[in-house]
Amino acid sequence: MINRVFSFGARAAACLGILCALAVPTVASIGGGGSGGQIPRLPDLTITQVTPVFNRLTFQYVPDRLWVQITNQGTGGAGPFEMFTEWGQGYGNQQEFFFFTQGLAAGQSVWVQVDAQGYDVMDGNFLAWVDNTNAVVESDETNNVYEK
Repeated sequence: MINRVFSFGARAAACLGILCALAVPTVASIGGGGSGGQIPRLPDLTITQVTPVFNRLTFQYVPDRLWVQITNQGTGGAGPFEMFTEWGQGYGNQQEFFFFTQGLAAGQSVWVQVDAQGYDVMDGNFLAWVDNTNAVVESDETNNVYEK
């Protein structure tokens, strides 16, 4: 039998001259009576959206540029990581790298613009791989790649 018991870190705060205790969940424990291992809060970096860049002057999509959204869907913060993009596989393998030195907090997203310099990335042969060096230990390592 598995019991999930949440441990709480208590923090005291003064509330209008009265001492109040504010409980904040930290990690979950597994096991009977609160004993056993603890489940760490892990990040989960994933590519949540890939969208062509829209030129508001010409009212057309720019074929060689994309917006890529990276989201940390996990419960913990992610440290520094990078994203690798590649297009035209087999045709010169053009690549671009993005470095995120500050990481992403749980639930946080960031957008980056990929400039494929003359290659229509929406026609296919496009790959984006977040945390391609596995610098971040994640709750799900299988959702880091977007391929078209």
